[in-house]
Amino acid sequence: MEQWRNLLDRIGLIQDLEDYLGCKVDVATINSLRDCFRERIMKEVIPL
Repeated sequence: MEQWRNLLDRIGLIQDLEDYLGCKVDVATINSLRDCFRERIMKEVIPL
């Protein structure tokens, strides 16, 4: 995933995805996940 240009881009992406999918979404980079949560989260990831 390309590096986030700024916070507004990230917020816009989240809002667009939530509108399109009709549900709450979380958007994160792998490196932003704490080690203790990364494995569990990666099992639940739904790539788009």
